[in-house]
Formats: sequence, C-alpha cells, structure tokens
Amino acid sequence: MSKATRAAGIKVALTGLGGDELFAGYDYFQHWIKIRNSRAFLAPAFLRRQSARVLALSANSKFHRIGQLIGAGRPELDSIYPLFRQVMSKHLAERYCEHSNGRSTIERDLAERRPEIEKLPLLSQLTIAELLGYTQNVLLKDTDQFSMASALEVREPFFDYKLVEYVLTIPDEIKFPSYPKKLLVEAVAPLLPDEIVHRKKMGFVLPWQEWMKAELKDFCESRLRLLSDRGILRRDFVERRWKAFQDGRRGVLWSEFWHLVVLADWIERNEF
Repeated sequence: MSKATRAAGIKVALTGLGGDELFAGYDYFQHWIKIRNSRAFLAPAFLRRQSARVLALSANSKFHRIGQLIGAGRPELDSIYPLFRQVMSKHLAERYCEHSNGRSTIERDLAERRPEIEKLPLLSQLTIAELLGYTQNVLLKDTDQFSMASALEVREPFFDYKLVEYVLTIPDEIKFPSYPKKLLVEAVAPLLPDEIVHRKKMGFVLPWQEWMKAELKDFCESRLRLLSDRGILRRDFVERRWKAFQDGRRGVLWSEFWHLVVLADWIERNEF
C-alpha cells in the first residue's frame, strides 16, 4: 500500500490507525466488559484451575486460550489483555520450549500502572493496554518501517495526544452505547455514504496459511529445523505440530509457526 501510494506521486499520507483502539472498534472490547461483569470469577479457584487443565489437553489452541481465561486468578487488565493478543497460549509455548516461563513485558507494564489505569472507564483501560502493547510494538512500528521504505511520510491524526487524552475520559455508555466506534462513525457519517460508514468490518490478512503449505513450505521447514538443531525447540513436538498444520487440523494456526520461522531467520541472518 505504501509503495502504491508513493508510486501515485503522493509523498505524505494520512492513516486511520488508532480509530479502533481509541473508539472500541475491536470485538474484544466487548469481551473485556463481559469478563469484568462476569460471575465466572466468583467460582472457587480450584474449580477454575481444574477446568483450565482439562481445556489445556485439547489440540485446539482456541481452547487453550479459554482455559487460560478461566484459570486467571482475577479479571484484572494485566491478566486478561495479554490473552487477547498472544500468538500462542502459555501451555502451547511450554510444549514447544521449556524455557518459556516468566511474565511478558506488557503484563509487567500494566501491573505497574494499575492504580492509574483503574481510574479510567473500562473501555479506556483496554485502550491503554492496546497503546502500550500491540499498537506501539506492531502497528506503529510496521507503519513507520513500510512507509519509510517507500519514501512515504505517514501521519496518524488519531494519535494526537490531546485527542487521546480527551477520548480516554469519555464514559463507556457514551463511547459504546450500541455498536463499535459509534462516536467516530457518527462524526464522519455526514461526509461519507452509509455504505462506506456502516459496511461490515473487514480484516487485512494475507494468505499465509496457503503460502506456508506451498511456496513457503521448504523455507519454513528449514527455519524450524534450525531452532530444533540449536535446542531452542523440542524437535518431536515441532514435527508433530507442523504435520498437523499441513494436514489441515483444526485449531493449529499458521501464526504460531510463522513467528518461530521469523525468529529462526533473524537468528541465522545475524549469526546469533
């Protein structure tokens, strides 16, 4: 997109990055509200832990995540948010590699900031987590690198600090009374046709799953072997999991492998 924009003669572009994060545009903003209002955490901790262990036995990574959620000690942001954005469950990571213990950086950051974060409305609390986590470490980084690689300067108006500070104070019932991003949608509705403003939300995903079973298969397998040869991953588990992915087994996602492949490629390129 950056390359095509620059090829069209445009040197500076605006992006809508930040709209979903500020105005509760993702499904898990609703999930967060439901979790905080759920009575599930009133159940005895030992019952929740037992249920989590049962779900962890599944080959489907989706059930691993549900198990982590049920087994969480408390419905706090630093415990719940990482589950929304993790590439693979902790249980699955431990099966790949025995050196996967410890808390993530985002967990520590949110825990340290908890007293201040909890002063904000619930939806804004999740916005803070998004800004500290996925937005900062993935979206903004990718936007900057890809645009600069094409000599395109991209501006992100939704991250103007005055706007961010204001939107964080808006009560939940105003920000999300009936559908995602209602405030933002209605703000621009007079300027755009209804079929644009109210169209179904669409992701922007490349066909990695198909590529990794065809054109990228050999590349991926060589990188996964590198991690096994170095003793970073358990070879037998990697081979079984990779075969399940190639066979189209439900719940075995391309993303868990691609992140490992990228890590291995980085290690090889940098002779780490």
